[in-house]
Amino acid sequence: MKTILRAALAGGFSGGAIDLAYAMIASYFISHMMPDALLRVIAGGLFGRAIIADGGLGYAALGAVLHFGIAVIMALAFCGASSFVPILLRFWFVSGPLYGAVLYLTMNYVVLPLSALAVTKHPEGWRMAGELVSHMAGVGPAIALSARLIMGRGWQPTTARAPM
Repeated sequence: MKTILRAALAGGFSGGAIDLAYAMIASYFISHMMPDALLRVIAGGLFGRAIIADGGLGYAALGAVLHFGIAVIMALAFCGASSFVPILLRFWFVSGPLYGAVLYLTMNYVVLPLSALAVTKHPEGWRMAGELVSHMAGVGPAIALSARLIMGRGWQPTTARAPM
């Protein structure tokens, strides 16, 4: 259990950092949003739209805690699944990008619509492609690779020798 938790923390923090870095860079260049405002948007998912404009640095810090908390939970789900389906660890370079796509879809079509912000408009075009690629090339693989490195190689075929 300690190994799964360590892998989830490593994967959650590394995947969460990749996701947050991409989001901060993209939101700055797309809409000139400063990093603290983006973190307040994340906190707004729990408290509503008023926090985005009127919240201070405390709400930005809470947004960072929420973001990394969600990322660790997502990594914990992968690590837990890979303990039952070890081939996920063995082929982390396939399962990671696929898990990243699942995370992207889950966040955009389940979590955000159910949040206090009730986001129903989804990214389109290049913005959607960028977010999907960041999850498939960054977030998912970071979680899967962390799990692989900490939890081990997973299932390995045995080479049985015929008796002589």
